Amino acid sequence: MSSLHNSFADVIAVEAAPLDRIDANLVQKGLVEFTQKLSSATTELEKAEAQIGIDVHSALNSALTG
Repeated sequence: MSSLHNSFADVIAVEAAPLDRIDANLVQKGLVEFTQKLSSATTELEKAEAQIGIDVHSALNSALTG
């Protein structure tokens, strides 16, 4: 489920994975990858996709590190 508030989307996960099933190394790798994609993005779509990747991986990293 999601909702839009002032150009920001809130996404609520109906189903989620237990944190012990998420690989912290892959989360870090994904964060680096999407950060690099954002810095080399040339279109608004590429920038938006990279920013979503950064946001998702940052949230996962925060959940894993407490």
